[in-house]
Amino acid sequence: MARVLFSLFKKWCDLMKQWQKGQSIVELAFVLPMFLLFFLGIAYLGMIFADYLTLSEIARDSARYAAVMPADTTAAQIRGRYSDRKLPASLYKWDYSSGADFAVVLDQGAAGDKFVEVTLKAEINNNQNVFSLVLPAELSASCKMRREAQ
Repeated sequence: MARVLFSLFKKWCDLMKQWQKGQSIVELAFVLPMFLLFFLGIAYLGMIFADYLTLSEIARDSARYAAVMPADTTAAQIRGRYSDRKLPASLYKWDYSSGADFAVVLDQGAAGDKFVEVTLKAEINNNQNVFSLVLPAELSASCKMRREAQ
C-alpha cells in the first residue's frame, strides 16, 4: 500500500513540475507588458522634463535679455534670438515667432518699477507620440524680471 501511495505521489510531483514550467511562462506573459509600460512611462517622463527645462531656460534667458536691453527693444527682436532653438524630445511643438507661444510683456509696477514678463507655451505634438492621450496637453514656462535702469 505504501509503495502504491509513494508511486502516486511521485507521479503527482512530476506532473506539478511540468505545470510549473508552463506557469512561469504565463506569469511572464502577464508581467512583461506591465514592466515595459512602466519603463516607457519613465522614458516619456524624462523627455517631458527635458522639453520643460528647455522652455524654462529660454524664458529665463529672454527675460534677462529684455531686462538689460534698451527700452526700445521689441518683442520680435527678443523672439528672433531663439529662432534656432528646438525642444530636445520633440514631444511638444513650439513656435518662437508666434506671439501666443512666446509672449513678452513689459509691465509697470505699483512703485513705478518696470518689469518684463516672458511666457512660453508648447502644445503636444500629436503626430509623433503614442501616449498623447495621457501626456499633458500643454507645457508652459514663465519668468518675470525687473528691468534695469537705463
